[in-house]
Amino acid sequence: MVGDALQSLSFEILVDKNLKIEPYIKNELIHSLARNSGASGMVLGQALDIKAETSKTKITIEKIINLQSYKTGKLISWSCEVGAILSNEDRSPFKKFASCIGLAFQIQDDILDIIGTSQSLGKKAGKDKYQNKATYISKLGLDGAVKKNKRLVEEACEVLSLFGEKAENLRQISHFIINRKN
Repeated sequence: MVGDALQSLSFEILVDKNLKIEPYIKNELIHSLARNSGASGMVLGQALDIKAETSKTKITIEKIINLQSYKTGKLISWSCEVGAILSNEDRSPFKKFASCIGLAFQIQDDILDIIGTSQSLGKKAGKDKYQNKATYISKLGLDGAVKKNKRLVEEACEVLSLFGEKAENLRQISHFIINRKN
């Protein structure tokens, strides 16, 4: 529910008449948010996730990556691209960075579902395994998922090398994502 509220708030802020940005930039922000959160983005990822949960066939690691890139990655990507949109700069490094940290965030969720407690997570731990949900861990094992997460953060930080010290906060966020406990 909080995510839904924040998504709606994003649109509310973007259409506020007091937001002083060029109309074409405002339109691009609204359009890209709608695309990344709607049927071509997060909602598509949720639908793919539900389809995977109810499918009688085993889902491949490639399909897990695909559904998670939509389910989690699209809104993270939009958030990372906003600055580039506002300054009319190249979005591609931000998309790559976001792709890495979005997938790392989802994998960390899967890891925490296995190693965390219901109390520390604020939700039922072990739910993915109980629901026989296809996750990175179900395909690669816990060690494989942890290694993949480390590689993703390395890739994300490598992309940020273009920006030198200016990107230090983003590097810290990248490391936080895979070290978080809830």
